[in-house]
Amino acid sequence: MNFFCSLFGHTWVPHTQAPEPRWNTTKDMVVLVPSAQAGEVRYFDRCQRCGSEREAGTPAAERRAPAG
Repeated sequence: MNFFCSLFGHTWVPHTQAPEPRWNTTKDMVVLVPSAQAGEVRYFDRCQRCGSEREAGTPAAERRAPAG
């Protein structure tokens, strides 16, 4: 943990990490076609100062959560 994080707390910044697409050719070897790798989009928060990470909920789940 960074010295400033211990004094002032973390500065969380939202990040997303999507799986990288794989590019394959068609049978004619002319057109590139993307195929997604297995995996989901990862939503997390990263501290701007020290780089520590924490998991965050998906934005759609946060919108559906009842207020109160």
